[in-house]
Amino acid sequence: MRWHFLALFALALGCANEQPPASLAATVTDSAGIQIVTLDRPLAMIALGAAGRANDTATILFTVDSLTDPVAAAFLASGGLAIVERAEKHVSLVDPSGAIHTTLGRPGDGPGEFRLPAAAVVLGNDLVVLQSRPTNTLTRFREGAPPIAAVPPIPGDWSGWLWHRPDIGLEFPGQSAPEIWSRRLRALDDSTFLAYVAPIEEDTSPGAEAHLLRFGQGLALLDTFATLPTPPREQRPSEDPRGAPQLFEPIWAPRAVWGAAEGRVALGWGGRSQVELHASDAHLTGLVRWPAAGFPVTPDDQRALGDQILRVTLAASPSAAENMARMSKKEIEAQMKQFLGTFTFAPMRPELVALFVADGCLWLAGFDPADNGDGTSHEWLVLDLLRPTLAPRVVTIGAPQERVLAIGQGRAATVRLEDDGFRRVRVYRVPTCAASAS
Repeated sequence: MRWHFLALFALALGCANEQPPASLAATVTDSAGIQIVTLDRPLAMIALGAAGRANDTATILFTVDSLTDPVAAAFLASGGLAIVERAEKHVSLVDPSGAIHTTLGRPGDGPGEFRLPAAAVVLGNDLVVLQSRPTNTLTRFREGAPPIAAVPPIPGDWSGWLWHRPDIGLEFPGQSAPEIWSRRLRALDDSTFLAYVAPIEEDTSPGAEAHLLRFGQGLALLDTFATLPTPPREQRPSEDPRGAPQLFEPIWAPRAVWGAAEGRVALGWGGRSQVELHASDAHLTGLVRWPAAGFPVTPDDQRALGDQILRVTLAASPSAAENMARMSKKEIEAQMKQFLGTFTFAPMRPELVALFVADGCLWLAGFDPADNGDGTSHEWLVLDLLRPTLAPRVVTIGAPQERVLAIGQGRAATVRLEDDGFRRVRVYRVPTCAASAS
């Protein structure tokens, strides 16, 4: 399938007989004090593995096995890793060698207790964990002190403290979408962090906006860093004739993509070929652009999603695997067609699906149709934020269907569902950039 899409891409550009350039290139210009970095080819080409020979492969350091539902991870100041395990309702702390040495939290609704832990962020020696719905609480863990918890008030058109749900294409039956859950919190520096909140279904008006909110180390809401567009949503009649219309997000619809670290914030949108760079005071400092390469969502894309959901469902449920084994190929195809008929797909694939700011680098990932699931590529474009004129790098992290949860301290943490129904978290060594030394 990968080569099939590469061929289509080459034909679309009118260069089917040309080899891709040996390395990526970036042009840097200045416009009224705003630095503009322009890449010489689309992000889609990089995601498809056609970026040329400028490629590094991340080196695996260790694997944490047999995790049931890890949804987020954050690198600790000690060099270890915190893994949020939603099903276990706790956070596992992993040492630099990959061994779990302790856990934080337990089931419940009090300080340090969780029902649906969903994200984590490190502020110096503190760890802040989001307890998502129904209580929507932020909890701070600090060594030698009891955990503290806060439910910050959110002004405006919100029914309480509501966190954006993954769209249905990313929330597989019985499983979570860790690459979405883990995007909710990011450290801006050692004392402040940003949280992403957005409307969900019928709880807010269709025109409600999303926000990046800034919090301090004491969990106090400081301000709104940025207001962002929300993913397109559509109203459908309720299954209950007496119920109000429900709001749904089309699968692979454009959505906000963002990252923060080291006093920088990167903001993007899935349907645009551009990322904005902001300083900690929110003023615009730079733009990263690339040639647009919009592709329609194809039946092959939809089947890839269906195959992925089927695989995940079978891995999570032995009884489902037994039932499927008794079905003919035709029966399986009919069931898949009926299943996919309940979803609404966006007309175009996203330009941008994930980004991180880490160690002076900007990491960008485009949509890879051969990677199933949400299309997140394991081919990442890496730009040096201090020296943008340097040739961009392409770094391969893990294998297809590994989702990157965190990047920092020269490492990347990924998660992947294995055929036995358990998830593995893997930690890799990845490049850093010049800004990390400044």
